[in-house]
Amino acid sequence: MKKYVFIVCAMIWAAATLQARKGYEKSFHLDGRAGMGEIRQTYNVGITMTNGYRFNGHFLLGANVGIAFSEYVCGLEQKTLYYVTRSTWSERGLLIPLSAVGKYNFTESVISPYISTRLGYTFNVKSTAEKSYGAFFMPALGFDMHAPGWSVSMQLIFDMQRTSYIKYSDAASRPSTDGGASRPSKADEDASPGLQTGTWTKGWFKSWGLGVGISF
Repeated sequence: MKKYVFIVCAMIWAAATLQARKGYEKSFHLDGRAGMGEIRQTYNVGITMTNGYRFNGHFLLGANVGIAFSEYVCGLEQKTLYYVTRSTWSERGLLIPLSAVGKYNFTESVISPYISTRLGYTFNVKSTAEKSYGAFFMPALGFDMHAPGWSVSMQLIFDMQRTSYIKYSDAASRPSTDGGASRPSKADEDASPGLQTGTWTKGWFKSWGLGVGISF
C-alpha cells in the first residue's frame, strides 16, 4: 500500500512541476570566473537577475542585468630600448553587464540538462581604464533540478569578453597610477626622439567559470 501511495504522490509532484514550466520566469545566478592568457580577467565574481518568458518545458528567452567585481589586465608593456621584456599590470573594476538570454532544456524531466547563452555589453563604472570592457558572448552548459514552482541550477560557463587595453612599446613610456601613459623624461626624449606613448589595443578576455542559480 505504501508503495502505491508513494508512486501516486511522485506522479502528482511531477505533474505539478511540469505544469509550472510555462510563462514568466525570474532567476538569480551567482557566477565566478577566472581568465587565461596574457590579457585576461584574474577573477570575475558577480550576481545576475534574469527576467524571461518560458514558452514550454524546453525554451526560454529573456534579458538580464547584473553586478560584478573583477580584477583584469588593463595594460601591456614591451620594453625595447635596450632589451625586450614583457610585463602587464592590472586594475579592479565594478561591472554592470546587460544582455539577452536564450536557454534550451533538453528534457522536461525533474533533472534537466540545458545549454544557454548570453549576448550583451558590460559597462565598467569604477575604473580609470573605462574602455576596458565592451560586448560579450557567454555560452553555458548546465542542469536544472525542478520542484513545484521553483528550481535550482548549476552550470559551466565560457566567457568571451571584448576588451581594450593600453599597450606600451618602449622602455621610457611607463604606466602611471591612473591607468594612462606617463610622459617620458626629457633625458629619454633627447636620447630617443621616436619613443611611443601608450595606445589602446583591442582584444578578448577568455574565462572559464561555474555558476549556481535559483528560478521561480
